[in-house]
Amino acid sequence: MRKIFFTLFLMLLTTASVFAQAQIGLRAGASWATISDDVDMPSGVERPWRPGFTLGVASSFNIGQVFAIAPELNFSQRGNRTENLLDANGETFDSENRYNYLEIPVLFRLSFGDVLGGYINAGPTLSYWLGGRTDTEDINFSEIDEEKRWEIGGAIGGGVKLDTGAGSFLLDLRYSRGFTNTFYRDLTGDYDFKHQLISTSVIFLFPSVR
Repeated sequence: MRKIFFTLFLMLLTTASVFAQAQIGLRAGASWATISDDVDMPSGVERPWRPGFTLGVASSFNIGQVFAIAPELNFSQRGNRTENLLDANGETFDSENRYNYLEIPVLFRLSFGDVLGGYINAGPTLSYWLGGRTDTEDINFSEIDEEKRWEIGGAIGGGVKLDTGAGSFLLDLRYSRGFTNTFYRDLTGDYDFKHQLISTSVIFLFPSVR
């Protein structure tokens, strides 16, 4: 499945580069994750966002002066934290779930300004669950069907862009959310569990190759 993921990303790069000026580079930054649900938690239970990081390959295929298509291939840490839970003995404890994903966002970007300017972008995301663990036990994904590892979602954000002779620097702020349920219905019943992620990152794009 990982080979399929890389193949999809390469197909996006190849298709877009046929009709656009292409830039490719690196993306790295910090993230804060949680899992949204409609479960009523007991009083006193807190759910702070879990810190993590994101790292990947970014690209931009410029169509004209202001519009671009920007596919990425990212490694992304997700999950959630739950604090002040009660065990069977009435003692409080904290729980942390750590999930690792590969994701392909395909962002449609509008830029404004010249050498120093800004941009906004939004688009769909396709993510693949690599694995994960909690603070008390490993999660064994070998018993989970492959197709459930996939997640469809969306991302929206913007930032500041600086164009130099050596390339383009972007300071990016982004909100991402899953549209599909993270877990199987036979595990969650009528509840929906969906990933949410806020990330801030630095993107460097090398000069256009065309």
